[in-house]
Amino acid sequence: MIRRWGWVTLVLTPDEKLIARAFINAERDGKPAPSLSELAKAVGVKEADVKRGLAMLERYEILKKGNKTGGIDYAVIPRYIRWEPRLDFVFHNITLDSGRQFSVNSALDVMLLVSGKLANEKVTVDDSSPESTARIRVVFDKGKLASQEPASTVFFLGGG
Repeated sequence: MIRRWGWVTLVLTPDEKLIARAFINAERDGKPAPSLSELAKAVGVKEADVKRGLAMLERYEILKKGNKTGGIDYAVIPRYIRWEPRLDFVFHNITLDSGRQFSVNSALDVMLLVSGKLANEKVTVDDSSPESTARIRVVFDKGKLASQEPASTVFFLGGG
């Protein structure tokens, strides 16, 4: 798993991944780094949580702190700018009705579990758009799609 997806998949929380993604996307798009309040709003957390996330991303050398006093002053370590955008800091967190929680590496893993081993359970999947910091929540009940947030989420049932 580490060879394919990288160590960030294992050590970062979903919030930290979304904070990193916001910085990476801004830098790739030639935009200024997001402010603390912009990050908090985009990720859906408090500013204190963003500060903790930034400290962790600096500790793991994904972001580096600049010399500016006041405000937010971080830059993305260059090797993360070149990552394939669709695989940056992805997460697929699963919560069962029993309260058990775990993560899987890919959306395909989610689908295999929901249609197989977990087909008789209620399964909530917390995810995000790979292109932004938008959160997605999909609920399956006994293998069938029960709900999705936001309502604009495009969900492919597959088949062949």
